[in-house]
Amino acid sequence: MKITNHALKRFQQRGINRELVDLIMLFGEPIEKPGGTTEYRLTPRAKTEAQSELKRQLILIERACNKGVLVDDEGNTLITAYHLM
Repeated sequence: MKITNHALKRFQQRGINRELVDLIMLFGEPIEKPGGTTEYRLTPRAKTEAQSELKRQLILIERACNKGVLVDDEGNTLITAYHLM
């Protein structure tokens, strides 16, 4: 995504970094605005949903540890999944 010079300046002035912006866009609630724009807000409800999703992902990371998958790069095909020794 392109970032305007205006946005970069405001990030710096307001102590907002790109990682924070990415998180808001990933988990925030989209609100359509005039002129073909969308505002993303991390509301309390969206925060709770994000925290639940991240907890679920942490559990999956633990389960995925010492496992692998084999993919055919040319055909973009998953061939098999297995436990690592």
